[in-house]
Amino acid sequence: MATEWWQEGFSSQRTDDVRALCDELVGLGVFAGDADTGYRMLSPGMVRLFGDVDEIVEELLSASDTYEKDRAIGAAGSRMKLSPLGQHRYSPLTAAQLADVIGAGTTQLRVVVGSRATQVDAVPQALVTAARQLPESYASVMEVNSLKAWRDNMRAPTTGHLVVVSDMTWRGGEASWEQSLESARRRGATRTGRGTRSAVLVTGPDHRWLLRRLIDRADGVFGDLADVAVGLQRVDAPSLQAWDHIEELDISSQARQRGLLEVTGGWPFLIERVLSQRVAAGGFDRSLAAVAAQLATNEGAAELISAAGLDPRDPDQPADAGLVAVFDRLVETGWKESLADLAGLLELDESLHGEEAAAEALAILALLGVLAETEEGLFCAEPVLSACWKLRRPLAGM
Repeated sequence: MATEWWQEGFSSQRTDDVRALCDELVGLGVFAGDADTGYRMLSPGMVRLFGDVDEIVEELLSASDTYEKDRAIGAAGSRMKLSPLGQHRYSPLTAAQLADVIGAGTTQLRVVVGSRATQVDAVPQALVTAARQLPESYASVMEVNSLKAWRDNMRAPTTGHLVVVSDMTWRGGEASWEQSLESARRRGATRTGRGTRSAVLVTGPDHRWLLRRLIDRADGVFGDLADVAVGLQRVDAPSLQAWDHIEELDISSQARQRGLLEVTGGWPFLIERVLSQRVAAGGFDRSLAAVAAQLATNEGAAELISAAGLDPRDPDQPADAGLVAVFDRLVETGWKESLADLAGLLELDESLHGEEAAAEALAILALLGVLAETEEGLFCAEPVLSACWKLRRPLAGM
């Protein structure tokens, strides 16, 4: 509904961004509820403050002309530094996502989805670092190494806020996942006092059965876990401008920022490589050129494809064959359309050899960050990854 009334303002908003906005409105006393139960206006009196139906419709119709896009979006997309001075490791979760996943004061479930390219391995460290910054040690993070331990800690603490996180990127079967997710849902309201608990699971690109439950498809089919999914994102220009120590990193100029994003595609692990190697390489420009040269080789191209979760032969995060086939077709055709139109084109494409759920595949690819969105709201294969794909196509020889 928001995009129908004001497409420009919400074009870059993802599910977790909108969820964070709704939670802010709860805090301001405008909304009531939460992401699990749904949001609503706090009271009929609050509704009347906005005027009658005609006044509200008139206001919404003029939204594109009178509303200004949130200038704080860059700050919400900024990334906290995780490493000691002299190193360059940043949170894979944006500031807005960290606040949402920690969920201080709320008993909730979140499933974080990412790949090596979006540095999914650093999610637990980011949660621990962020929790330490909350006042008076209000929140604590418990990192567990098994789904059983994760399930056993679903009960909220007597006081404070507990984040229980299990990184199951490369472990655990479908039955174990199902039991764990059901446990978090079922015991979400279990209280032992005034404390609250956020249950967090971290997953990768190799469990399509789970990923299909985490996405809203372009054809209007909704996953039952879409409201708790948090997809790790590539870095964009507004969030890059909000990074700390931007002058120290030699990326304060917009020309360098554009160059960094053009070469790396915004993939966090490549951006960190540029920043960490710039001293040894003799400066930012030489480091950037070295990464660009590496991506132009077979080995560099294969590394990005595998890290993004699109290599079926990767031993740690093997890609689903259907997702690989759909992405391969997007690269080959160069299509740039809305998700709904892309799904229609793919469903009619005989070269996909039985990949029937094109809308589902596209939504999953978007969640994994391997699709790029234009300012006009059109989607295509991410350009840097696409160039690597043309150089080192994983399907060749299979």
